[in-house]
Amino acid sequence: ILGKERGEYGKQIVSAVGRELNAEFGRGFSEKSLWHMIRFAEAFPDEEIVSALRRQLSWTHFKHIIYLDDLLKRDFYAEMCRVER
Repeated sequence: ILGKERGEYGKQIVSAVGRELNAEFGRGFSEKSLWHMIRFAEAFPDEEIVSALRRQLSWTHFKHIIYLDDLLKRDFYAEMCRVER
């Protein structure tokens, strides 16, 4: 999302925004949380899939599966979590 060319600049922005949001809204918007949110947007760009999964999965589930690089593994795990609930 931030791109390789602007990666360093993007890191600084995420850090600054994280500090501001964390100060105003609390720890749910820390820099670390923002990085999870960015990764989530990269891993699940399709709104329809997210809409279906958010009814079944917790944010903790999502945080585990967004870091799986293999799309097949990510889809399998997401489906297994949906079945388990």
